[in-house]
Amino acid sequence: MLQGEIKKFKITEINNEGEGIVRLGDERFVIFVPDALPQEEVTCRIVHAKKNYATASMW
Repeated sequence: MLQGEIKKFKITEINNEGEGIVRLGDERFVIFVPDALPQEEVTCRIVHAKKNYATASMW
């Protein structure tokens, strides 16, 4: 996952801070998407990418 990349995801769950969660690759990589709801399909841009997780904003 690269910073600035635009991808389409399906949100699988929500965390305790209200961010939507996408799990990739046997759930080892997690993407946090603010203002997204479970089962929602979103197009988002990767804002910050780290080794095990990324944050994204809805596009």
